[in-house]
Amino acid sequence: MDNGQIYHAKKGADLSKAYTPHETRRPPSNVSYLVDNLWEWARPERYPSRRNAKFGNPDPKEALRSAHLSSPDQVYRVEFLGDPKVAQMTTDRDARDHSDCRSLRKLVVRALDGDMGRYSWVSQDRDEKGPAAQLFQPCLKKEEVSQIFEESDMLRPHREEIREAVGFWGDVVSVEPGDLDNDEGEVFFEYEGGFRLHPIE
Repeated sequence: MDNGQIYHAKKGADLSKAYTPHETRRPPSNVSYLVDNLWEWARPERYPSRRNAKFGNPDPKEALRSAHLSSPDQVYRVEFLGDPKVAQMTTDRDARDHSDCRSLRKLVVRALDGDMGRYSWVSQDRDEKGPAAQLFQPCLKKEEVSQIFEESDMLRPHREEIREAVGFWGDVVSVEPGDLDNDEGEVFFEYEGGFRLHPIE
């Protein structure tokens, strides 16, 4: 298998066009909004933002699986038209399999429950949940997450504990197209110059 090639699966791909960046942030489909917000909050600037990224894999079959598609005709070779910002997971084939997806939710909910008992916070009415409820909304900016931690009496004491518990970025490496880290980890990329899709030969 060619370690340098990135494959992207897409239904109804237009091979005649150059795909350019979206103007809006895209909510995640494979991880919870809570986890996605914490990942963005802790994201080092050298890595692409998953909200603005496209996703792929060095393995065409894995690219199809992650995109919930099945036809080999729906996976393509990616050709970048500029200098993309590319990252690859070193521990999992898909971000939804990362241990953060369970551990961060448990940690945050436990912090919100405090001394009130298990699931006490989630059982409260909307107005009683306070600023912390916003953490479960889609596509928050880094500064918005920081503001929630400042405004929430329940989360503020746990800010550093939760930030240090974000392990995702420790399991990701920056890579160059044509020089990936491994042959099965999820790849995600920002593509300011655009990209094209080509059939697999």
